[in-house]
Amino acid sequence: MAASSRLIKPDRQELLRLTVRRTERLSPHWMRVTLGGGEIDGFRPMGYDQWFRIFLPLSGEEGLERIPAKANRLLGYLKYLRIPDGVRPVMRSYTVRHYRPDSPEGGPELDVDFVLRGRAASSWASTAGTRTP
Repeated sequence: MAASSRLIKPDRQELLRLTVRRTERLSPHWMRVTLGGGEIDGFRPMGYDQWFRIFLPLSGEEGLERIPAKANRLLGYLKYLRIPDGVRPVMRSYTVRHYRPDSPEGGPELDVDFVLRGRAASSWASTAGTRTP
């Protein structure tokens, strides 16, 4: 049982640019993507079942620079929706599978598991290399 049933929110919510460090195919329809580098020091681990929103480019990195800093708030989300289709990054919510404060590659990193079912996020995960999501 959890130590507390109270919802804990981070002190601040911000956009963080991270780099794909590695990927691992766990099964034919399951991919683990490890993120780190970039602005990972701004990530605050909150424990079991922590989730976050990820913005994934449709092609290259186009559109990522247009994501508003407060995209999780109503006005920021409306600004996000004003980014033209075809350029607007895909926004999804994912759970942190594992967080390591110190990795063999140096610095913190986190794992995110993607189910590969042919949609935008799974397409991104299956082709992720060393790039910025």
